[in-house]
Formats: sequence, C-alpha cells, structure tokens
Amino acid sequence: MVQKSNETTTQKKVDAAVEKMQQELTSKKPTTKGATTKKEVKVDNSNKKAITEVVVHRKLKYLYPRGCKDTLSRKAFRQKVRNQLYKLERDIKDAKGEDKAKLKTQLETLKSEVIATS
Repeated sequence: MVQKSNETTTQKKVDAAVEKMQQELTSKKPTTKGATTKKEVKVDNSNKKAITEVVVHRKLKYLYPRGCKDTLSRKAFRQKVRNQLYKLERDIKDAKGEDKAKLKTQLETLKSEVIATS
C-alpha cells in the first residue's frame, strides 16, 4: 500500500507540472521563424561623434607631370598621389607637437604641387 500512495503522489506532481507547462505554452503568443521584436534603447549622446565634413577625392583635379601622356600613366600618378595624401593624413592624426606641424606643412606643399585649385 505504501507503494501505491507513492505512485499517486508522483503522478499528481507530474500531472501538475504538465498542466503548468501547458498553461505557459498557451499563454505565450506563437512566434514565427525569423520574427523580431523592437526594443527601445536609450543611447548616451556623449559617446557619439558627428561627421561634420565628408571629403570626396574624386573631385580633385591633378597637375600631371610632363611624362604623363597616356591614361595608364595618369592613373598610376593619381593613385600614387592619393596614397601619399592618405598616409600623410593618417600620420598627422597620430602625431603630436612639432611632428604634427611638420607633417601639415608637407601635406600643404604636396597639395600645392600636385592638386590644381579651382
């Protein structure tokens, strides 16, 4: 008889657990695969950086050297100049003090020699 009472109590516990799970499943809305939910997130504005100026190098007009007569040599020249400009700008960003001033003057002289001003 003791065995029978243990079986009934375990059966009751199992039935209660199954019923609880069924209630949880029916209370939730079914979701489809790939469904997304939108959450509102507050963002601290002090960490954002605004881009104030966008520089487009495609609008640059180059002063080609005399040896650049065909399109391939002009293309190579433009690429070389762009790489030099990017390198100097990157170095200026990383430099401090007198080095930064020297690099800025190098950048200005390169621009004055190679890029035509409108």
